[in-house]
Amino acid sequence: MTEIGWKFPSNGGGQIEGFNNSSIDTFIGNRVFSLVREAIQNSLDVRVDITKPVLVCFSLDEVDATRVPEVTTLASFLKLALEREKINTNNEQALKFYANAILRVQSNKVALLGIHDSNTTGLEGPTVDITEEKPGSWLGLVKGAGLTVKKAADAAGSFGHGSKAPIGVSQLRTVFYFTKILNDAGVEENRFQGKSILQSMVYGSETTQGTGYYGHQEKLLPIVNNAIPDWANKVREKHSPGIGTSIYVPFPNLTSEGEDFWRQVKLSVLTNFYQAISLGMLDVKLGDTEVITSSNVERIFDLALDGINDFDKEFLDRIEGEIASAITMRANESDVKGHLSIEGFEADWFIRIGESVERKAVGISRNGMLITRHAPKLQQFVGTQPFDMVVSVLPGEGSALLRRLENPEHNAFQFDRIESPDERKVIQKKYEKFASEVKKIILEHAAVSTDSEAFVDDFDEFFKAGENSASKDGGEEVPIPKIEIGRTWKPRPQEGEIVASDDEDDTDFGRGLTGGEGARIRKGGNIPDDTGSEPIGGRKAGGRRVKNLRVVRESSDSNLARISFTPVGQGSYRFQLYRSGDSQRQAIQVRLPKATSEWQDWIARPADHSMRRVSLILELDGSDFEYAFEGLMIDAK
Repeated sequence: MTEIGWKFPSNGGGQIEGFNNSSIDTFIGNRVFSLVREAIQNSLDVRVDITKPVLVCFSLDEVDATRVPEVTTLASFLKLALEREKINTNNEQALKFYANAILRVQSNKVALLGIHDSNTTGLEGPTVDITEEKPGSWLGLVKGAGLTVKKAADAAGSFGHGSKAPIGVSQLRTVFYFTKILNDAGVEENRFQGKSILQSMVYGSETTQGTGYYGHQEKLLPIVNNAIPDWANKVREKHSPGIGTSIYVPFPNLTSEGEDFWRQVKLSVLTNFYQAISLGMLDVKLGDTEVITSSNVERIFDLALDGINDFDKEFLDRIEGEIASAITMRANESDVKGHLSIEGFEADWFIRIGESVERKAVGISRNGMLITRHAPKLQQFVGTQPFDMVVSVLPGEGSALLRRLENPEHNAFQFDRIESPDERKVIQKKYEKFASEVKKIILEHAAVSTDSEAFVDDFDEFFKAGENSASKDGGEEVPIPKIEIGRTWKPRPQEGEIVASDDEDDTDFGRGLTGGEGARIRKGGNIPDDTGSEPIGGRKAGGRRVKNLRVVRESSDSNLARISFTPVGQGSYRFQLYRSGDSQRQAIQVRLPKATSEWQDWIARPADHSMRRVSLILELDGSDFEYAFEGLMIDAK
C-alpha cells in the first residue's frame, strides 16, 4: 500500500491559486451560523428512515497532539505556503493566518469541533473519479468543487459551495471527514480523509495546487477500516455511533468561548431549522447533554428568547430576521395558520400580527430550513398592517423549483440562475402565481382594518390633555389653538358587539336603473346610491359585528371579492355586508358568482359550532369597493 500523509498535488503547469478563496470567504462573516446551516442541511438530505428524525450532534473535544499526527504534519506545508505568500503579494491577512496556524499545530493539545450525524446514508459512492461510475456523496463533498450530487431534486443543500463552511471555521483551513456506510454488499465500510485549502506553493521542483489531502498519497485515496486513526473512531463512538458521517474541524475559530459558543449554536439551530425539528425531521444534540427534539423545541426556544440579552449584539443583529420567523412558526404564536396548494407548490403558512410586529416580512422555508426573508415579488405590501409570515414549502415540485433558484449560500432566490430563457419564463410564471397566492393570504388576514387608528406625533402639541400651552425647544411657551369639532362622531361598534335594530326607519335612495323589484327595469330599486330618485326604506341593521373582516377584490377589472371573517356566535345565521361610515351604515346587495344567481341582501350560513374562519366569494357592484366595509351576523346566537 502507498505511503499515507499529506499531499498537495502538482498543478501541472496550470492555474496558480492564491490565499483568497471566495467560497470560504462567503461564510467567514458569520462562522457559527453558516456552519450550522450548511452541516445540518446536508445531513437532512441523506435521511434513511423518514419515520425517524436525523440526529446531528455538535461536540467539542481535546486530544493530545501526539495522537493526531494528521494535524501536526501539516506544519511543513503551512511553512511553505507562508514563504510563497511573502514572495507573491505579501498579503497581511494571509501572513497572519499562516503564522497563527503554525503556532497552533505546535500545541500540545488539538482542539476538535465535531459535527456527527446518524440515521443518514453516510458518504457513499466511489472514492476515485471513474468515468464509467456516477459520482456519489463522497466525491461530491470531499473532492467536489461546485459539484452537486443529490438523490432528490428538491434536496436542501449542495455538496459544493456549502462544503467550505467547516473549512472556513478552522484556523488551519482544514477538516477531516470520517464516515460509516453500508457498501453495495451490505457490509459496513469506514472511510477517513483530510482536506486542507491553503494556496499554491513550490514543493521540490513543482508548483502545487492550493488544495491538499491527507490519506493514501497515490491517487489521493482515503484511509479505510482498521487503518483509520484511533481518535477519529473514539470521538464518533462517544457522540454518535453507527452509520453516518462525522466532520472534524481542528482548532475551530469560534469567535466566542464556552457557554457563548453553545448559545450561538443553539440559536442558529432554532432559527434555521425550527420547522424541521417541530415536524420530527431533525433532532440536534449540543455537547454531551442537551438534545433539541419536537417534544421540547418550544420550551428550549422560549428559554433562549428569555436569555436573549446574554447574546453578542452583533450576532443578534445578523440573525434578527431569522429569530422573527422562528417566533412566527412557534406553536400558539401565529395569529393565523393554514395550507396553500398552487402550481405544484404545497406549503404550510403562518402569520403573526399585533403590537409585537413592527415590520412586514415573508420568510420562505424549504424542506424545514429557512432560506430567505427577501424573496422576489414578496417584499412590498400595500394596504397591510405590520405582519410576519413564514411559508414552509413542503417536499415536492414546488420545493424542487425553488431549489433551482437558490444561490450557493442558500439564502436567496435568483431567476437568472436558470440558463434557458424559455425555461426561465415558465418557472418565473409558476413562481409568480405562488407569490400572488401568498399575497392574497396576507391581504385576507393582515389588511389594514377600517377602524384602525394612527397616531402622528407631529401634532402632539395640539392635543396635550389638561394643558393650555406648549413649549418650544428654547423653552418659550406658545398657546395651543382651540380645536372645535363640527359634528358629533358616533363610535363604530366593536367586533362582536350587538348592534341595536329597533331604531327609526333608515331611508335612502336607490341606484337608479340597476335594481328594483319585478322583471321591469325602472328607476329606484333597493340598492342604495346617491344618484337614485326613488326612495327606499327599511329597518336599521341589527346583529353582531363579525371579527377580522377582510374584503379583497380578486382583480381590478373584476367585481368578485373574497370576503373572510371570524364568526362571533354559534348556530345558523345570516351574513350581511355593509358600507360603513362614521355615523351610519348602508346595506350592500351581493350575489354568488354564478350566472343564474340573483342579487340578495344576505347570505345564509349553516350552523357551525367550531367558530372557524369563513371565506366567501361574492359579487359586488363596482362602486361598492370605494367604501369601507362592515359585516354583521343577523340572528346569531
